[in-house]
Amino acid sequence: MKKQENNRHTALLRLTLSAMLTALSVVVLYLGALLDVLSLTVVAISSVFLLFAVRELPLGYRLFIYFGTAILSALLLPSKEPALLYAMFGGLYPLVKFPIEHLRRPLPLLLKLLFFNAVITVSELCSVYLFGLPPYVWYLLLALYAIANPAFLLYDRVLDRILIYYEARLRPRLARYLSAAERK
Repeated sequence: MKKQENNRHTALLRLTLSAMLTALSVVVLYLGALLDVLSLTVVAISSVFLLFAVRELPLGYRLFIYFGTAILSALLLPSKEPALLYAMFGGLYPLVKFPIEHLRRPLPLLLKLLFFNAVITVSELCSVYLFGLPPYVWYLLLALYAIANPAFLLYDRVLDRILIYYEARLRPRLARYLSAAERK
């Protein structure tokens, strides 16, 4: 009986954490929708919330955060650009980052770059064929690849550093809080 109650309590804590991370992500994306120049920045910040979830929560909760944030931001944001960027990249990347990193080197780097370049290519194809942008955009695609790939590698490195900080400083505090909450 006590074990079943603990399992329910743990599930409730996980669901609450998932809902809070989803709400934080939507609020941050909303701020980016209000100021268009911050679109990429807020997508990167909201992906950090999912990065924490990837470390702490099972897959179902992570997917809840990703889909919840993507759907709510698509419905609520006045500008849909941050919602689209989150759905296509910012929310997906933390979900695929960890399984990729468990592979042998240099495969993780190649797969990360392949994923990122596939996202760029799909977004450009959508821009031309779905949204009707002129086809001369293809000439700009090479410049986009040249600029975006080093920025992506920097973003990936920053995510790694944030995770190291989280593991060293924040996770022990969170573990103490959660263990105290489980004892109640």
